[in-house]
Amino acid sequence: MPVPYCTDIDVVRKFNPQLGEAALEANDYIGNEDREQIRARIDAVSDQFDESTGRAMREVRVGSPGSPRTYEYYDAQRQRHRYPLEIDLDHEDIVPIDPGAGDTLEVRDGRDSWDDITAGEGDDWFLDYDDGELKIFELLVNRIYFEARNERYLRATYRHGALGGGRRRGGQTTLASQIDDSATSLSVADSARLPADGGVMLVGTGTDAEYVRVTDVDTSTDTLTVARGIRATSAASHASGDTVHYCPLEVRDAVAAKTARELLRYEDWVDELIEAGNGLGASDKMDAWEQSWTDACANHSAVHRM
Repeated sequence: MPVPYCTDIDVVRKFNPQLGEAALEANDYIGNEDREQIRARIDAVSDQFDESTGRAMREVRVGSPGSPRTYEYYDAQRQRHRYPLEIDLDHEDIVPIDPGAGDTLEVRDGRDSWDDITAGEGDDWFLDYDDGELKIFELLVNRIYFEARNERYLRATYRHGALGGGRRRGGQTTLASQIDDSATSLSVADSARLPADGGVMLVGTGTDAEYVRVTDVDTSTDTLTVARGIRATSAASHASGDTVHYCPLEVRDAVAAKTARELLRYEDWVDELIEAGNGLGASDKMDAWEQSWTDACANHSAVHRM
């Protein structure tokens, strides 16, 4: 499941900025079921952000590995004697194709048969991972075009949305080893998929998810130097394989704001959070929350990037 763009603490603090993880654990502002309800709405709003912008800022998979009917399909179209064949995939910021991770590129080599070319990068095909432009080379094009020119010729499952490398795009990797709640040096699988100059990142996705501030990225050893438990979260132990996710804070705040707005409209129990906010009326913030969402969607849309 894709990582959420924010935590339940981010949403609760839209109602009352004084609350944090410790306060929620020590008081009866909301119960466990309420927090699960917040997380469910965060998941829905995170999906809505991806759909609204056309540009995910977290790792999202197209298709399900091993189930070709769920793959993206492309029709064969080219001008005569023009090589290589160029195909614009439906997404940008594509995670490098990795057969070991379930990524698959297949071309039709007959009416009802397909040839797996995933391992042929550089020989059979080339992909610009930034903009999603795939090029299939001459000999392969001839085989496709003349054997099944009127059929869909390419099908693919791949990951996109977290290529990383800069502050304006999403980035995602995983912890390479387990850490306790005092560790300030994190070993990750691929530091190149995170901003080179660090930033605020989310470690983990469950109840122990925490924000860390990355102050140094050592790409030679894939090591991050971090300050733990920021943005009202608490430092916690994390297992090897837990996600480390980066996206602009504007996106996190916008998803939290949109989630808070929907909770205010539909859930009565948030009244207790409003009352705990020392007179901070959430209803007065609804327009600001919606504007935050609208601005973030506009600033980070695929169209805006072009």
